[in-house]
Amino acid sequence: MNATVFGAGNIGRGLVGVVLDELGYRLTFVDAQSELVSRLADAGTYEVRFSDGESRTVTDATYLDASDESAVVDAVASSSLIATAVGEAILMIVADPIGQGLAASEVDDVNVLACENVHPNSPLLREHVRSVFGGDVADRAGFPEVIVDRIVGSAPGSVELTTESAYEFIVDRSDWRGPEPAGGITLVDDISAYEKRKLWLVNGLHASMAFLGLQAGHTFAHEAMADRNVAAEVEGIANAMVQILETEYPDFPRGEFAQTAQTSLQRFRATELPDQLTRIARNPLPKLARDERVLGPAIEAASHDLPTAPFAKVIAAMLTIDDSTVVGVDDLRSAMDDGGWRSLLSDAPAPLLDEIERQMERQEGDEMVTREIVIANPAGLHARPAALIIEKAKTMSAKIQITKGEKSANAASMMSVLSLGGKTGDTVTVSAEGGDAAEAVDFICDLLTSTEAL
Repeated sequence: MNATVFGAGNIGRGLVGVVLDELGYRLTFVDAQSELVSRLADAGTYEVRFSDGESRTVTDATYLDASDESAVVDAVASSSLIATAVGEAILMIVADPIGQGLAASEVDDVNVLACENVHPNSPLLREHVRSVFGGDVADRAGFPEVIVDRIVGSAPGSVELTTESAYEFIVDRSDWRGPEPAGGITLVDDISAYEKRKLWLVNGLHASMAFLGLQAGHTFAHEAMADRNVAAEVEGIANAMVQILETEYPDFPRGEFAQTAQTSLQRFRATELPDQLTRIARNPLPKLARDERVLGPAIEAASHDLPTAPFAKVIAAMLTIDDSTVVGVDDLRSAMDDGGWRSLLSDAPAPLLDEIERQMERQEGDEMVTREIVIANPAGLHARPAALIIEKAKTMSAKIQITKGEKSANAASMMSVLSLGGKTGDTVTVSAEGGDAAEAVDFICDLLTSTEAL
């Protein structure tokens, strides 16, 4: 079996290439970076080191410069699987050699997988092929929607890669041609639930952590997640996302959304693969689209009567980002100059827009009010006290957190507060930031130190 992979970068080799190599495909990588192609061809192999200490060396591979058009078309024509890991903007370009190769192909059951972080991805590539070569060519292969997920890193100038051990490679069964893969690639019937799960609970939380982390002065993801304030904000967003997804997809495996959220937070904390926040935050303007990873769940949180302040704080951080090293910041600034920031969020409800504006006005930062107390209330930090705290928090502009040990909770989220498991005699820290921070801290501390039963 032959496979052609357009894009020999981190995802192309560290995820797609490794999975296809394990499935027994003979690989051909195509890349426009001539220097990278030369290094790979000279090395003959490349090694992928996994976070669990294992490694894999890919030996049966050919490397082609994208400018060698005839060789690239021949590779496609002989392949039963064609994959891309090049970015959405390049799909239109690679559609030409893919279309030429499909037109010349005599291989049965060909599948084309656009492993791009955009949806639709493979169907979008099919339309590019169709627009140039017509339906007869575009219909010669399956173009199933695909979801891939893995953090991959590489040292400058090296062909070796370092990556997470775990990954996802999920493909829509309805458009897959031929036998089901023996492993590595998972075919599913309802890929929309998996798409939204990844967009929100991986990409959305990743972006939220990055913008809040940059705002707090951090450089790497693990540093941002070590900041209790940032971690509490992201955990609050995760809890809201999980509640919404569980409501929208009741048939999805029970507990899997919550598990995905927790796994994502743990991934962000990992120090084995330091991930720069400026990389994660790149291209902020497209991330503010209606159905994208931040604004989309924020709008749905508002419609479900869930707290929107954590989402608003992230969006405010995106709109006010001033790090010129973040790719795409200039595009965001130009769009805001043309029509104002509200024009970028035209689908958002008025209360959410007002909350974003309040968060932007507080970007200079209000003084943080913090108090450490011992819980004296007989009910501890359980149902009745938690309900009173949440009811109060929702009426206040301050962002309120309760911390016990290493875990922080968003005081406006019942799930988050109850997860602390605070009991009588436990020490907790109550902190708040905003115009009514002192009032918020006083209320919660008075409630939890009172010995009167609630």
